[in-house]
Amino acid sequence: MQVCSVCKEEKPFTEYHRHKSHRTGYSVTCKSCSLKRSSEWQIANRERINARRRERRLERPEHYAAIEREKHKKWYWKDPEKAKSYIKEYNQKHPEIYRKKNAPRRVRTVENGVFFISEKEIKSLLSTPCANCGTLDNITLDHVIPISKGGRHSVGNLQSLCKPCNSSKGTKTMTEWLKSKNLLGVK
Repeated sequence: MQVCSVCKEEKPFTEYHRHKSHRTGYSVTCKSCSLKRSSEWQIANRERINARRRERRLERPEHYAAIEREKHKKWYWKDPEKAKSYIKEYNQKHPEIYRKKNAPRRVRTVENGVFFISEKEIKSLLSTPCANCGTLDNITLDHVIPISKGGRHSVGNLQSLCKPCNSSKGTKTMTEWLKSKNLLGVK
């Protein structure tokens, strides 16, 4: 039994952390008082702690990226169906973020080049009518020269097409697509 130096209560040694430098081999403060003091210190020094965490992240970005990937994998595989539905719902609520995230990834795989496209430019493109039929419903971004044919992900290579027109165009260039439509007798 030992008396805690903070709460002054006598408690068994199981209520204390091990501490080699103390004569009894245990800390002078009980676990509950140590936890309380530690919590208060963390609350009082929140900015200092966060600043140090930011510094560590900047010092070792690959390490922390790997940790985030592992956390995401654990979250995903804990309940894959729930994770898929959450991701799908998030992508539907934030289509501009999904497009912005997905398009450069596709381009990187083909190594055509990725250029920064601002939110303002994306919103401007999405507010213009379809380049083919002129509708304002279900507008999507389309690459004039498809990525699969060497087109770049840049503002100069983007146009607005409605979802049906974009699906119909597929991986054809605009001229190939318009020619194929005229040959079939479709306007």
